Amino acid sequence: MASLSNRCIILSDGVEYDVTEQIHANPEVSEVALRYHKKDVDGLLNSASSTAKQKDADTIRKVLQNTSAPVKNKEFSDLVDQNIGDGYGNDFVVKPTNIDKDYEKNHFLDLKKPLLPQILFSNISKEVYLDQVHRPRHYKGSGSAPLFGNFLEPFSKTPWYMIPMIWIPCITYFFLQACTGIPVPVAVSFFFIGLGVWTIVEYFMHRCLFHLDEYTPDHPVFLTLHFLFHGVHHFLPADRYRLVMPPALFVFFATPWYRLVRLIFPYHMAIAGFSGGVFGYVCYDLTHYFLHHRRLPNGYFTQLKTWHLDHHYKDYKSAFGVTSPFWDRVFGTVGPMLSKNNTSETVKTK
Repeated sequence: MASLSNRCIILSDGVEYDVTEQIHANPEVSEVALRYHKKDVDGLLNSASSTAKQKDADTIRKVLQNTSAPVKNKEFSDLVDQNIGDGYGNDFVVKPTNIDKDYEKNHFLDLKKPLLPQILFSNISKEVYLDQVHRPRHYKGSGSAPLFGNFLEPFSKTPWYMIPMIWIPCITYFFLQACTGIPVPVAVSFFFIGLGVWTIVEYFMHRCLFHLDEYTPDHPVFLTLHFLFHGVHHFLPADRYRLVMPPALFVFFATPWYRLVRLIFPYHMAIAGFSGGVFGYVCYDLTHYFLHHRRLPNGYFTQLKTWHLDHHYKDYKSAFGVTSPFWDRVFGTVGPMLSKNNTSETVKTK
């Protein structure tokens, strides 16, 4: 007999339905529902060809009608032509989204045209935008989908190696300058304090700034800003040139923090601590890039990769930590990997 260990998901019309409660409430439908776990039932409902199939169709139809809340933005969505591979960690693979098929089916963003104008000059509602932007697409080849479609296009792309090339010399210079005004042990202490502060800044920046999803006003201008800051990364997570933060954008975000630190501490202590914070940012951006685009050593880093892929492909409202899940544990936003202790199938049959 089929047994339920966690959830049962049924796909219909591009939407996921969690029918677990229906199975618990009515064991008579459990075997039929589990038979269609993680499957699209539209074909069954529209063209049942035999008596047995018709009975299944009637059962599934009844189950769906009694399921009040569809589940969106989860791992098994059939709305988008995507393939997240047979596993996570280093087993993660993608295939390019069929651009024509995707736009024909969803009427959201045409990946062949500049993306920002499509959002800015459209009447897309916030509800549709948030649902679609968190359903990852994978652009063909190793290129990037057009964002601006004009002279600004090159400024929207940043190779990963520019991050250490630009910021490591700056970190080194300011840390050495700090050592000229305070004892080296004090400078080192402030450096590591800054590094520790960065970890919580990383968490809240990702959770409370980049994911102001429900709080974003329902207006094309604000949806465009949301897309520009972070939505594009969730929409096209495999875009290697729009993954690390452009240096100009980092300066924009970092300047208020620098001024705050200078108000609190004397100059040499401030720049020592700020150097540690910027070093933490460099580690974050490089880790983020490698999690998406490199095979990593087995152990902690493959677990970290699975953790971050959970955020993109299972639940974007959890797993905000990129370099570590520590603050997610503290604030109760652990992703599916930690909350379930594994990434294997959640529904099994005996």
